[in-house]
Amino acid sequence: MRLTKAASIAVAKRILAAMGADEDEAQIGAEGLTDANLAGHDSHGIGVLYMYANSARAGHLCLNAELHSSRQGAILIVDGNQGLGQRVGREAMRAACEIAKTEGVCVASIANSFHLGRIGAWGEQCAGEGLVSVHFVGAISRSLVAPHWGREARLTTNPVCVGFPRMGARAPVICDFATSAFAAGKVRLAYEAGRPAPEGALCDATGAPTTDAARLFEAPLGALLPMAGHKGYALSVMCELLGGALAGNACLPNRQAPNKIINNMLSIVIDPSRFLPADRLEQEADALLGWLEATRPIEGQDKVLSPGEPEAAARKMRLVEGFELSDGAWRLLEETGKMLGVTTAELASDAGQV
Repeated sequence: MRLTKAASIAVAKRILAAMGADEDEAQIGAEGLTDANLAGHDSHGIGVLYMYANSARAGHLCLNAELHSSRQGAILIVDGNQGLGQRVGREAMRAACEIAKTEGVCVASIANSFHLGRIGAWGEQCAGEGLVSVHFVGAISRSLVAPHWGREARLTTNPVCVGFPRMGARAPVICDFATSAFAAGKVRLAYEAGRPAPEGALCDATGAPTTDAARLFEAPLGALLPMAGHKGYALSVMCELLGGALAGNACLPNRQAPNKIINNMLSIVIDPSRFLPADRLEQEADALLGWLEATRPIEGQDKVLSPGEPEAAARKMRLVEGFELSDGAWRLLEETGKMLGVTTAELASDAGQV
């Protein structure tokens, strides 16, 4: 099934409203999830709504939650009260940007938010305000990632994001990645589609490499592997300490939660104009990115890309052409709808299929 941006938002908004989200929260959530699809990250798009619905029923996602925040100079502390991550993240980053513009920098902690979604969205939001940002994410969830040289899951995928603004209509430079070799959501997509997981993504219960995506979801359980071996493992540990312990007052060992995803995030938001005039900073960025993009590409590739460029290209194309939703993902949305009292006909109408 191919969905336009408007159709995707309509489908997601209906499901979120049926879950109990008010008008504003349903709209924010639907826009955030759809933007992940538009950016080419379907693992974080509207296909996660079945997980959100089950989490809401279990009391792990609290819709329309009231955020609590406090400020000490350039430090912002936000408690999301297990609220919808797309809304918690947007409101927290808006407040952090305002502080950074006044103080030159804001160090913000977000604790106790339900799944924050695609972390790159928060780097993009800050960059849209002309601000540099760095984000470290921890999670209270089921452990998914084995430590380097380990055969059992002990960490989560612990994303890192860095955003750097560009002037005018240029897309920002966005570095956004899980510290596991592959995001769990991408292995989930392979599992739902009956495809093998990518090489190097997983080990089985014995610690041996495997491409069987089921090993992340069915017993005997294996684990995701850290990206770049010991380097990804070390970065994941720091995300857990910064995003979990410092920002969220909670690390994994004593807070295992197999059936929910509670995110904590430490964000550092910087006003670059305190260091260099905007035009000078743009000249430096142009020089670096131009130098990199002038590299002769390897066979089979058209050009060397800058971080964030694939997402910008995907968004440009998908805004025009829409995006594909797999049959398996659509069936899960239909099942989610039935659980919530939303008919298949209503979802099909929202999707523009009738």
